[in-house]
Amino acid sequence: GGGGGGGGEESFASFAGSFGLKPEPLPPASRIDITAKLDALVAHAYGLSKDEYQTVLDSFKFDEESLDAGMADWSDNKTLKRFYGGVRRAAMPHFEEVAKGSDPE
Repeated sequence: GGGGGGGGEESFASFAGSFGLKPEPLPPASRIDITAKLDALVAHAYGLSKDEYQTVLDSFKFDEESLDAGMADWSDNKTLKRFYGGVRRAAMPHFEEVAKGSDPE
């Protein structure tokens, strides 16, 4: 039966399998886009203005080089800096889209 704890990837694979799904790693570009969307939604939920959100994004220093599709070593600091640099570049357009959707006009 149910209950929590343990298993990690194994538990997730079992859960996904119960829906007929086979979990596979997302390509870096998809991970960047999903993370940027989530970050933009959270910033909007907190009530940040566009300028405030840009200040937050600018306060972090990340690698501006693109994350190569072949990079998969998520324990490597350079990979993480490139990942979050990509998130930083993608976040504002998502924020603007979310803000536009909530505009009462």
